[in-house]
Amino acid sequence: MRNKVLYILFLFIGITFYSFNSPFHKTAGMIAIVGETKFYAIVNKSAGLPEKELSIELLKKYLKGDITKWSNKSKVNLALMKSSSPLGKEIASAILNMTPIEYDKFYLSMVFQGKITAPKMFSNESDLQTYVSGLSGTIGVITAKEAEQNKGKLADVILIPIN
Repeated sequence: MRNKVLYILFLFIGITFYSFNSPFHKTAGMIAIVGETKFYAIVNKSAGLPEKELSIELLKKYLKGDITKWSNKSKVNLALMKSSSPLGKEIASAILNMTPIEYDKFYLSMVFQGKITAPKMFSNESDLQTYVSGLSGTIGVITAKEAEQNKGKLADVILIPIN
């Protein structure tokens, strides 16, 4: 009887812990929101991406390697936040519906299968933005706050709200 009580207690604690630590997903307007974080796709202008906004579904296809070429036939390069960073964890959860561990395993698997080139991983958003602006055909994800702070500073990028 004591074991059953302990099992139920641990189960309750686990469920409570998960529900308080799992992100709250919603979409508001044109921008993906997790909790209060809004995201923008940052894309090098050479990609020829005509969209003024980007659906989460289309972004997932780019980020998961389902789409490996832009409409102008150039290669899609990925610039992502490290899963160990708070933003990387949010992106993994909110956009890719993965845990940070699944996020890392997914990209390792895709690279080893030869389906994508290894994404360039970053610890901070400003380095990611600089990388995207300097490499043709690159896409990444940043927060709206970062996008607003640096709007117009990087000449070779397009900031696209994610809906």
